[in-house]
Amino acid sequence: MPFHLHRRWLPPLVLATILSLIAGCTDAAQQSSDSAPAVQVTAADGGSASVGGATVSIPPGAVDQAANLTVMRGEAPAAGAAGEYITPIGQALEVELVGARLTAPATVTLPVDPAELDGTTRIPVVVWQDTADTWRWLPTTWQPGSTEVSAQTDHFSGGFVGTVNVDALAGRAVTAVRDYLTGRSGVAQPSCGDEQAARRALTIASDGGDTTKWCLGVEDGRTVIKIANNRRTYATITYPATWQVLDGGGGGISLDALVRSTAGGLGEVAAPRGQAVRIVSGGDTLTFALPAGTGGAGQVSVTTDLIAWSLSGIVMAVDVFTFAASAARRSLGAAGDGLGQRLIAMAASGSVEGFWRDAWDQCIRAISDNLTDHPLDPLTNWSLASDTLKAVWGCGPSLAKAYLAGTGAVTGFLAAAALTFVASVASAVLTAANLLITGARELVDTFASFSGRSDPLYDIVVRGAGPPAGAATLTYGAYGGAVVGMSRAEVEQAVGELPVREFGGLDGCDVLGDPDDLDVGDGPAFTIYRSADELIGMTPDRQAHTRAGIGLGDAAADVQRAYPQLMWELGYQATTWVGIAVDPAHPDRALGFVFEEADPSVEPGGDDVVTTISAGSPDYVAGYELCSG
Repeated sequence: MPFHLHRRWLPPLVLATILSLIAGCTDAAQQSSDSAPAVQVTAADGGSASVGGATVSIPPGAVDQAANLTVMRGEAPAAGAAGEYITPIGQALEVELVGARLTAPATVTLPVDPAELDGTTRIPVVVWQDTADTWRWLPTTWQPGSTEVSAQTDHFSGGFVGTVNVDALAGRAVTAVRDYLTGRSGVAQPSCGDEQAARRALTIASDGGDTTKWCLGVEDGRTVIKIANNRRTYATITYPATWQVLDGGGGGISLDALVRSTAGGLGEVAAPRGQAVRIVSGGDTLTFALPAGTGGAGQVSVTTDLIAWSLSGIVMAVDVFTFAASAARRSLGAAGDGLGQRLIAMAASGSVEGFWRDAWDQCIRAISDNLTDHPLDPLTNWSLASDTLKAVWGCGPSLAKAYLAGTGAVTGFLAAAALTFVASVASAVLTAANLLITGARELVDTFASFSGRSDPLYDIVVRGAGPPAGAATLTYGAYGGAVVGMSRAEVEQAVGELPVREFGGLDGCDVLGDPDDLDVGDGPAFTIYRSADELIGMTPDRQAHTRAGIGLGDAAADVQRAYPQLMWELGYQATTWVGIAVDPAHPDRALGFVFEEADPSVEPGGDDVVTTISAGSPDYVAGYELCSG
């Protein structure tokens, strides 16, 4: 008889008992791997607890009495739940301390996969819970290649390991640069009282575009002009030194005060002769009181030059720090609100305290290393602009950190460490942003339209009694459509065919126009340097006035008010004074005002009047013999 195996069935009650025992063992094993038994810690010795490769360590003296420390595995939130720029990558942890409180930082160490980190664009951070919906970044340390990160905390709750998305933050910074270049602050159109009364004594004209807004009027018995910077960047306003800046009009920063704050770092930067300079932030309005009557005549230039751009770059860098700080901890973000502009204003007022003096000087060195020979000229070179950004972005996080730490704006025994960590993240973001900026075609094209596809120098001209009706206007190096540097064919196309007078040899000149009088006559004269086929200068007809309203017969004092940068030079054979006004934006263009009847031994003044006006190169208007051949 063959042998058969017989299947035997367990009674249901026995089977249920066995299954419950198995389940109980499984739950116990799971509980064992998810949490560690409570560990007693003492004030004298501290203590530590670990679970799943994570450790929480309390150093001696960091609790006020003996207590139980429990460490458990936690659940990391979904991507984005703890902040737009944080991605969870590692273990989550929950920590309880029962019976005591922390009196000094504890250390949390968590395992990580080094392949998910690089320390530059993917920076590890331990993100810790404050309340049910609030997270903060703990000051985190990681060495490249290490399989763990450590962070300090001043309280126990729970958290996880994540990465800061530096590339995304850098993209945000680049977007801010583009917005700075083309965006507008949306400043309101200034309003001045009794504009009609002001215009009875003065006329005013300006360039087009919306980078600058202004008004002219009479308020409290004084003629005032208000100028608003509609850029998002800082702008430099150059104006006659006889004008008074009024309080309550935005104020801005005087160039002199800024230079004084730098301990000599910007010592070579100075306002043009007879002019003053103030730097105003985006959206600010500056109010000037003008001298009475026609004494308020003069010219204002508004532009973003190297100095203004550098200050804008510092503000951008501090803004990146502040944004990172607000993501790291709400109190840090609140303390940094508007910090960049506040720091610059305080520095210019002389309030650079010792604790942030070194950081401010670092920023000034970054600016001075990029200074050009003409730092107040409009900034039109993108390579220089991007190099300047890179330089000042290197100091911005340090400046913000030094100020917040020194003023005690952030409290708690981890404040300094938190500021240091935020500064390191901000520096990584700005380094990545610089890599995106360098050579970026989009930003090069954006920079080309920095001023809204218009002249980067916005001019406002205030003058007294206007020129006669129908009179032509003479500007720096230009008249009647002709501009210095044009060829003869271009001049003739601009002004039409004119009689020609030739004089000098091969290096002589052709004079188009009035052949009998090269200085002034019934019609204009345009002088072409023959061998170069280039317009070097021109003289107008008798009725012409400059854009500032200066014409023949005007007094030397009026010329000086209209052109504060005027330089005096003895002209041909040192017998005649020439006042030379060089275009601040184009050093190769100038206006010349001849005072033939003035005493050669004393600069013109008093009753001395203009006898000849010319426009052209500085050498031409000075009367040098450029066509002797």
